[in-house]
Amino acid sequence: HPQDTETRLEDRVGAMFSGNTETFISVTYGDEVINLVVPVLDENDMASNLDTVLATQQSIKAYADALHALQYLKTEIDELSELEAIWSKDVTDSSELATALADFTGQENIVTLGTIGTGTWEGTAIADGYIPDDITITESDPNALLTAGTD
Repeated sequence: HPQDTETRLEDRVGAMFSGNTETFISVTYGDEVINLVVPVLDENDMASNLDTVLATQQSIKAYADALHALQYLKTEIDELSELEAIWSKDVTDSSELATALADFTGQENIVTLGTIGTGTWEGTAIADGYIPDDITITESDPNALLTAGTD
């Protein structure tokens, strides 16, 4: 009897799904109907950290894009060595950092002259091409001339 075969098949299939042991997939079985429910969450920052829910494609892309944008950023720089490590990064590759710094030139020409404080300050003389007129300081206090706006 075909109807008996169909009933036996339905009973056998129903028994396979009635235990709901398929990970986080909810399964229900009724007469000739199997319902599989897969939970999905649309969340850009993945903050819920749930291992029983699938993320949407849009959520995964938003999360990956956010991570990619932050790969070179750090919220704090605690020591000079950390800043030095950032600036000494190899920017010859095709990374976003290389692209951002591609037009930055002249690093090798920058000379640190020192800090003006008390005493004598020594540095590199300013070439004539950078000064429109000759400057002669005749006062013992050059700051007085600069403040007064005279030469």
